[in-house]
Amino acid sequence: MKILIPTTIVLALAISRADARDPISKRPTCVVLNFDAGGEADAGDAGMLANMISVKAAGARTFSVIPRYKVNRALAKARFNTTSRSDPAARALTAGRILNVDFVIFGSLSKSIDKNEASAMLLDVRAGKVIDRVAVATSGDPATFRAKAAGEIARKLAGQSTPATSTRAFARIEPEPEAKPVSPAAPASRQPVVHRSTPSRATPYPPPEQPGSLKSPNQAFEPIKPWSEYLREKTAATSQYAKYYWKEFRTASEGRLDAGIRYRKTSLKKERKNSFLGTINAMDLESAGIPAELFATWYFNDYIGAEASWFNIRARTITDPEGFSDGAIRVSGPTFAVTGKYMDYAPWVPFASAGIGMFSVSFDHEDWWRYGYESAAHWESEGRPSYSVTGKIRDLDFEDAVGKFLLVGICYQVDEQWSAELSIRSMWLSAKSQYTIDAPDGVRIRDTTNWPLGNSSWLVGARYSF
Repeated sequence: MKILIPTTIVLALAISRADARDPISKRPTCVVLNFDAGGEADAGDAGMLANMISVKAAGARTFSVIPRYKVNRALAKARFNTTSRSDPAARALTAGRILNVDFVIFGSLSKSIDKNEASAMLLDVRAGKVIDRVAVATSGDPATFRAKAAGEIARKLAGQSTPATSTRAFARIEPEPEAKPVSPAAPASRQPVVHRSTPSRATPYPPPEQPGSLKSPNQAFEPIKPWSEYLREKTAATSQYAKYYWKEFRTASEGRLDAGIRYRKTSLKKERKNSFLGTINAMDLESAGIPAELFATWYFNDYIGAEASWFNIRARTITDPEGFSDGAIRVSGPTFAVTGKYMDYAPWVPFASAGIGMFSVSFDHEDWWRYGYESAAHWESEGRPSYSVTGKIRDLDFEDAVGKFLLVGICYQVDEQWSAELSIRSMWLSAKSQYTIDAPDGVRIRDTTNWPLGNSSWLVGARYSF
């Protein structure tokens, strides 16, 4: 107890000093409003652009940027019309005063057949003026343009250390006449629930003190809520971001990403092994689970790409002429390849791949062999014991192996997304093993050898193009 009390006091002082040094509380607050959509751009495209600008502006660390889902929730509680046809600057000023923030970024997005345009402005809420603006225009893919425009807008409007000191002159903006500011005398439950941080002394527009205004980001945005309501809000926000990033992924991977499955029939190129311990001299390929491989291909252009897949086989050792097995060799691991396709004969598309596999090799021993019995029949006659009668334990240790392979095939495009394919693959692979005996007087190495595990496969599969 004597140690606990001083420790608690020291921790409390350290936390309070850390809060006092918190740089976020010294930054002016900023929000990014929904962008207006024009031309062929829709509200979803404009919303994604605003989300990306908000994330990049927060990363610039010039402002304390309030997350957009909190902004939208606060404006909805204040019944603010975000789709009003009034002047965008006046609408942004009204929203900024409702949210009680220092700066607002707003703008518009438009696209046509051959051009994408985005414009954004930085509004100083205290001064009621637009202090900076930027416009970006280019042709090409809309998703690529959004990423470029978001970075350019965030860099120019939020990437400078003191945005309010811009020397450009803009006219003072009046708020929408129908907008009613929140009264300080209103009940606390009706105050907008928005994060409000105190700007640094260097900020030329210190905010007026208002009853109930928040001083620090360490304060709560609103009264404590039940955990179930908090969980619902977090789930809704996570779902919103997941949908946004999934849509961005689908846009970025369109025409680039293929994924599919291949079923195979595999055989070893060399089944005889005449140098291992003088007894095991053959191998028989077995099925290691479902004989299928998942793969994914990313195309850098219309012809060349990179492919990754998973490969596994299991080869059972055989002793002639008795025909019994000491165990099985298991090979599994990823393969990576450079792949190319030729599109001029569509819907028939020939393709080829060349690559390597990085495999983990192990030995699944039979218990009778591991415990030193003469044969499986001898072990069974002794009641299948789980110990060694001689005190010696046999083991076979394999090193990891690297294989090389070539694959050629042809694909038939059923429609724009689905294709069926047939291919043949040849793999060159060998694995090095070390046979040891763990005896009471120590571990002894009996033999070291290489196992030929080269194989050929026929593969039939299906692929989906995103």
